[in-house]
Amino acid sequence: KIWQQSASCGGASVAPAEVPFFRAEFLIRGALPQEVFNVIIAKKEEARWNPVLSRVNITGFSGGARGIHEEFTSPTILGHKFSPRELWEWEAASHNSSDGSYTAAVSSSQEPTTPAFADKATIAHQCIAAYQVLPYEGNSLVHLAYHLNPNIGLLSHFELFWESSAESMLSSWAEELIEEVQQLRQLRTQGGHIPTVDPTALTLLSPVPLQRNGSVTIDSILAMASHHEVSLRGLDKKASRFSAWQKAFASLDLPEALDTSTWGAGTFFEQHSDEVLSLYHLVELNATEG
Repeated sequence: KIWQQSASCGGASVAPAEVPFFRAEFLIRGALPQEVFNVIIAKKEEARWNPVLSRVNITGFSGGARGIHEEFTSPTILGHKFSPRELWEWEAASHNSSDGSYTAAVSSSQEPTTPAFADKATIAHQCIAAYQVLPYEGNSLVHLAYHLNPNIGLLSHFELFWESSAESMLSSWAEELIEEVQQLRQLRTQGGHIPTVDPTALTLLSPVPLQRNGSVTIDSILAMASHHEVSLRGLDKKASRFSAWQKAFASLDLPEALDTSTWGAGTFFEQHSDEVLSLYHLVELNATEG
């Protein structure tokens, strides 16, 4: 299903214009929401399966949002082939544990935040590209909102032509997404090689608070806890309430620490696994009822 209405979209680098604002809904049969979300959120991987997306660069994090710079090919309108368009965007994501849904949203920054891919780049403006994935009777239901100003000058006023091209692009994207998700599911079922999961997806779902300390590791927390336990032998255990390891744990970047894609293989992976288990037992031992 797809619906559209005309609405103004533009920004500091792109003059506002009345362009179609699309809403769509489609089902991905047999897929778990987390499988669909992992495919949607992996923007660099999308350049592999989405023929419209030619180049993607992750520009870093700010205020819990991830910066994205991408280049996409423009459709042919009235026989005219437009040059590729570039977008500089901020992306945010969330997970609702109560209903099992995932949400991701992308919107253009007011100004380019990194150098352009091309010398004479044409900037487009993404007012919103939002995706919600919900569990639905053993399947995944995807809700989509999409409002893009492609910056095509006077032709943007001929809404019928851009509407047809944009609708075709969205339909193709949905088909490619479904195919990619089904391939991922098949690989998981057969135990084959699974494409790399976006290593910063956890950071998007759980933005790093300002008080987080990048130098704190699980290993350093365990070392502090061990030293603290030795120093407290024979003393009142209540004194451990504000111990150094607990303060360090509060500043630990937990999504980064639990990101298994950075652990490597062999003995390094085994070592990290043991550290995570030890940290769990340490926190469990010192936890109190909420």
